[in-house]
Amino acid sequence: CRGLYADKQQAAQFSRRCYCRSVNGFNGRVDCFALASLASLRSGGFVIISSGEFLRGLDTRQWWRDGEPNNIPSLKMLIVNADLDGCRVDVRFNQRIEEVAAGLKPRPDEQVVDAQGGALLPGLHDHHMHFLATAAWANSVDCGGLLISDARSLRQLLQQQSGEGWLRGVNYHESVAGDLLRWQIDELIDQRPVRIQHRSGKVWMLNSAAVERINLQAFANEQGVEVDAQGVVTGRLFRLDDWLREQLASDLVTDVKALSDELSSYGITGFTDTSATNTDTTAALFADWHSQGILRQRALLMGGDQLRDGPLKIILDEDALPPLPDLIARLGRARAAGRSFAFHCVSHVELLYALSALDAVKTDHRDRIEHAAVVFDEALPMLHERGVSVVTQPGFL
Repeated sequence: CRGLYADKQQAAQFSRRCYCRSVNGFNGRVDCFALASLASLRSGGFVIISSGEFLRGLDTRQWWRDGEPNNIPSLKMLIVNADLDGCRVDVRFNQRIEEVAAGLKPRPDEQVVDAQGGALLPGLHDHHMHFLATAAWANSVDCGGLLISDARSLRQLLQQQSGEGWLRGVNYHESVAGDLLRWQIDELIDQRPVRIQHRSGKVWMLNSAAVERINLQAFANEQGVEVDAQGVVTGRLFRLDDWLREQLASDLVTDVKALSDELSSYGITGFTDTSATNTDTTAALFADWHSQGILRQRALLMGGDQLRDGPLKIILDEDALPPLPDLIARLGRARAAGRSFAFHCVSHVELLYALSALDAVKTDHRDRIEHAAVVFDEALPMLHERGVSVVTQPGFL
């Protein structure tokens, strides 16, 4: 943030770490006061949090469509009565933060916003999300809600959904109605094509109508398509999100703009998409959405070997771990290209496997462990020694 202040002495003073007393009930620290950072402006402006309410109405996307940051038009604003590091202050800015002090007097040509004692924060960044899946969630049926406890309640939920086309279920766990093959789903609903995703995100389960709609039997030899002893597809697809998305291109609805606007309402101005299937094509799609103003946030994409920039996402499944020499060779190629790593590790075995692979390559402080749902105490020093960050996420617990 040092380059954002008109006065360098102010920059040094306010580029320290500050404590946020309350962010929707969450106590934590943020890295410096960055109200008018160009990065935040690029994604929709700054955030003031006061009793869960967020300041809205600043659409700065057009500035970045029209040119570089130095072409940003004048935005003269005075924010008064804001809580910064436990002190009530006023903040004046016009592209850059000009003054931070108590009792600043409004000027005739600037907009005045009363923060009403709310904490002044930089835009928030979601460090682990799957954007397209989250966008599609709005058009999905939650098969793992509190009221869905058995096959009967799941059947009632699916049957009450209107329409005749594809029905998309998410968040299913086998504690509700056991393992779902196509025939079990048919007993729940068989009059329309249905696909249900397991809570882990690892498996899609299709009923017979869905199997027939995409002619799944013709892909019985595809890796990840499960078949029974007679070679008949069971309707379960393992780690085939992209493949299924291609088959359903005309049916898949993802309201990117609605999700982006929702994230903005929470004060989220950036996110990291941690999908292992992201490619250069995906990156171009996100860039296009951003240039059109459909996507307001800054997006950092992880991805596989087909993504040139961004961290390499490595999916480790304990029941299908890659040969360690092959994994190390893959990491070596990515590191030579300047990429960091992010390992999907849910179990203890997966975590140890990732740490073993990291031992064989050059250390990079940007490397991450995603989820880390199970970490034995003995593994904590190993994580510390390698300098990796843990981006935990409780969905698999």
